[in-house]
Amino acid sequence: MWFGTPDGGVSMFDGERFTTYMTADGLASNHVSTIYADRQGTLWFGFEWAGGGVSRLVNTGQSEGHPPYFITYTADDGLLDNMVYDIIQDEEGHLWFAHLNSGITCYDPDTVQVIAREPVTHTIIQDRDGRLWFGSSNDLCCTGLDASETHRVQTFNT
Repeated sequence: MWFGTPDGGVSMFDGERFTTYMTADGLASNHVSTIYADRQGTLWFGFEWAGGGVSRLVNTGQSEGHPPYFITYTADDGLLDNMVYDIIQDEEGHLWFAHLNSGITCYDPDTVQVIAREPVTHTIIQDRDGRLWFGSSNDLCCTGLDASETHRVQTFNT
């Protein structure tokens, strides 16, 4: 079980003891806002304060005696910005990152692309029809309302 903290990195509890990872261990920031496990079991960590982008944990099983390490993606790698509030994986395997003030980034192994510059924050969910919904304190955004435009974002003001 994994736990993110506002300033103490991430901790893993294995049933007997806690192991904590911080910036000294390669984590992009100690201010973890979200933890997401994709379908392959890879853990992704998003950071809201001090903007670390997204860190991906590699070698969680510590195979062959090698310790786990982090690979970090930032605005320099194509993210819209470095403050990530939420992460979700869609049916096609793309990862979506909701940014604090600037919009949505879609990531797949071949490309990182900015999908929308809507000020979405806080949460992403996928409905049973495969549409992604992004929420903020003022707006609700949705992808794929028109099946021919799966990456078009429609905004509803609340």
